[in-house]
Amino acid sequence: MLNTLITPHSYPGKLFVVEGIDGSGKTTQLSLLAKWLTAAGHRVFVTEWNSSALVKAATKTGKKKNSLTPMTFSLLHATDFADRLLYKIVPPLKAGMIVLADRYSYTAFSRDVARGVDRQWVRDLYSFAVQPDLAVYFRVPIDVSLDRLMARRVKLKFYEAGMDMGWSSNPIESFRRDRGRVRPERHRRVGQHHRPAAPVPQDGFARARSEGACRMTTDPTLEVPFDDRGAHGGVTAGHYYGHGLPYQPINGYPGRIIAIEGTDGIGRSTQIRLLREWLEVRGHGVVETGWTRSELMQPTIEIAKSSNTLNKLTFTLLYACDFADRLENEVIPALKAGFVVLADRYIYTAIARAGVRGIDRDWIRLLYGFAIAPHLIFYLKIDADALARRVLERGGMDYWESGMDMKAGDDIYESFRTYQRQLLKEYASMSDEFGFRVLDARKSVNTIQDELRRQIDEFLGPESPGRM
Repeated sequence: MLNTLITPHSYPGKLFVVEGIDGSGKTTQLSLLAKWLTAAGHRVFVTEWNSSALVKAATKTGKKKNSLTPMTFSLLHATDFADRLLYKIVPPLKAGMIVLADRYSYTAFSRDVARGVDRQWVRDLYSFAVQPDLAVYFRVPIDVSLDRLMARRVKLKFYEAGMDMGWSSNPIESFRRDRGRVRPERHRRVGQHHRPAAPVPQDGFARARSEGACRMTTDPTLEVPFDDRGAHGGVTAGHYYGHGLPYQPINGYPGRIIAIEGTDGIGRSTQIRLLREWLEVRGHGVVETGWTRSELMQPTIEIAKSSNTLNKLTFTLLYACDFADRLENEVIPALKAGFVVLADRYIYTAIARAGVRGIDRDWIRLLYGFAIAPHLIFYLKIDADALARRVLERGGMDYWESGMDMKAGDDIYESFRTYQRQLLKEYASMSDEFGFRVLDARKSVNTIQDELRRQIDEFLGPESPGRM
């Protein structure tokens, strides 16, 4: 597990952080400090919270439509922070400069928790942050900060006032309640940023990895009886893998999640389309969700990929935000309504990609602790050489799916084979952990579809509409 936030950094530069609620005066003081340090001959770099160009459009769109949930709000700001950390904070520190940060990860610790996100999950999320050399907290009465804000603007902003939480229809009263919840969280963090986090109880991911309790089948003809505790990372299907969404309890929802996993080019989308038609004919309500289909995040992800500006951390966090948005706006409502959710890839693609790129494996599992364990997980398995031929026959190799961002070389074909072999190893390592039902992707479309239908029909049981 990452622990850089609780470990002093070794860079020659210094990192000074100011924290406090809006209207506390921290920005004014940081500006004065920057001028003073510069006049004294120091090289200074200033960075502000929520200033990364990477997620600016998505954040603006989400705020304009009032469509951000506590989790997507949290993950967008984490992505912003990661982008600035790797491009705006660490390089100046390595160059021996003084970095002045107008708010840091402690803002997330307080705001996100006040909005209902799990406290320990937020701390784990930001465990990649560099520990500041000095963090100063500006404590101010709420009414004083409110007076200062209203003196320079006509009205409070929607999220600034906490209007998304529904505490009050009056922005000023909502602001008071929001900051009344945020301040105690900030006070909890005063003096804590050098302290190691308390041991965390194992979540479903950790239990499964330590106990080795999960099963799999590598033969698509074998019958796999459904066990409600199942091979789902040690978690009951339909429940959160980890800390979950405290503000969104899910116990007892009648819907089901069926995930189809595997790398690009193996025919997942075709199988999903055929399954949907079959299930609907049999009387099931079906909702389909797929990777990077979030209305909030899809444009941002596409732009970032086309410009090749992503690093492995922001790559991971952007996809987590995409998944969170679809989980809350598509998956959970469908489960409540008793629908079958067909997921064209789930969190396992993200875990595999992150593992290949060197992201800490425990951290990525903690990150996706808000995910709901599917009821069935099918993995379409193929070897790298057969996959390469299939991808070439269908139009050619993609920069990201070839792992070209990992800078292993300029030959896209060899990069593809190397990257996909590593990716397939990651999938294989998760088979036991999450109980993949493994199918041979080299077989015909109809053969694979028949096996999928057989196992799903068996799982849905005699009360399935098509059997009544």
